[in-house]
Amino acid sequence: MTPLWLLKATSGVVFLGTPHRGGGGYANIGLRSADLERSQDNFSRIWRNYGFVVKTFQEALALTGIDFPGTFSNKTVVPQYSSLLGDDREQAETLQANHMDMCRFSGLDDPNYVKVGGELEAICKSIKTKSSKLLEEMREEFQGLQQRYRDKVDRGAAVTWYDEELKTYLTSALTRPGFSKNVFLFIDGLDECQHNEGRTLVQFFSQLTDSAFRNGAKLNICISSQSVLNVTTLSNPYLEIVVEDNNSEGISYYVRKKLHVLRGSADNPSDAQAWDTLEQNMISKASGIFLWVVLVIDILFREVDKSRGARSLVTELQHVPTELGDLFRRILQDAEVDLTTRFFQWITFTLRPLRLSEWSQVMAFVYDPTDVAMIDWPWSPHRPETETQLEQRIRYLSRGLVEVKDIEQLSCDFGTKQIDEADSLVAGAGSFSMGKVVQVVHSSLPRNCVLLLRLDRKLGPPGLL
Repeated sequence: MTPLWLLKATSGVVFLGTPHRGGGGYANIGLRSADLERSQDNFSRIWRNYGFVVKTFQEALALTGIDFPGTFSNKTVVPQYSSLLGDDREQAETLQANHMDMCRFSGLDDPNYVKVGGELEAICKSIKTKSSKLLEEMREEFQGLQQRYRDKVDRGAAVTWYDEELKTYLTSALTRPGFSKNVFLFIDGLDECQHNEGRTLVQFFSQLTDSAFRNGAKLNICISSQSVLNVTTLSNPYLEIVVEDNNSEGISYYVRKKLHVLRGSADNPSDAQAWDTLEQNMISKASGIFLWVVLVIDILFREVDKSRGARSLVTELQHVPTELGDLFRRILQDAEVDLTTRFFQWITFTLRPLRLSEWSQVMAFVYDPTDVAMIDWPWSPHRPETETQLEQRIRYLSRGLVEVKDIEQLSCDFGTKQIDEADSLVAGAGSFSMGKVVQVVHSSLPRNCVLLLRLDRKLGPPGLL
């Protein structure tokens, strides 16, 4: 179960005397620590993004009979200001109980139980009303799936779903005659399937739509893939949209705009024909791949910094590979192997893109992969002092294959929310922005960089990574 899955499955959260800002004198974590403040901010952001129910209960009575050093009598364990989230949507109530008795009730008529039980009942009712109408129409098939699940649990075996089981369920649920709902299935990342599994999956969904059509069911399927999949063996017609086939106009505009900057900085304006040739060759060689153009433009800018002219750039372009994997390899060929390897380990194996503020501390392990890295980091000559220096360091180590972007600019298909919800509880690092995220320029890069930098040979035993 992933944190993101858990969030999507959450309908409500009830806090009972929770010390969002510490427990005062009863806890050595202290009050209003940076870690707790950031945790509270992250929770409020998750609440806003997912819209689940949140209810806060505070303790009204002090915990007596126990001597806690540094505290005063008649004080609640969790102060009022600590048990509040501080969000304007919050509706807090008080229970007539001390911290130990917040979850203890004398019976159904206990006023505290009535308050808490009423909130839990309201959340359960809201879950029931949200039950999918689609499931209502598939009740018979769904009950069969539930029975299979119970059988697996009763046998005491691991609950494993096999492809054929799920295929049988989908076929019976979505293709039966009289199924009136208009269903759309979106399958993403087909290129991530192993070996011929992608082709097998496409053939299954093709048969599924065939069966639905024959039975009068309304089933529509959209499949996305980063690589072209040969599906000419399919019997039913399908609409194919190849993004690269529609990029030519945008690529032409981008190339002209960027090369115009280089033309303006050129010492020899008489090389107009060479610049035109360079522009035409780039557009032709790109084959509709926008990322290739962006990376190659960056290479050309560096060559111009070495005082190379338009004719020389035309020659240079001839040696630039057209395949992205080969281009990645060329870009990294002059990298500092150890530093870049450790840098891409963090890029590849983190579960989510890290914020720029987190990278200000991750860099300590990039330069010193030992358990004392963070201790020595404040005095390290490699420690970036400003946000600009950190961004430049990231760009240098990645050779432009990793970029820093504002969270608001991130594509929603990665899941901007995922960055927010899974955010680290490490406090912000000084002036470094928490609103910027470090990510690869292309989703295939993490898979390729293992080969590019031979990480499989360099990875040691699990430790700091």
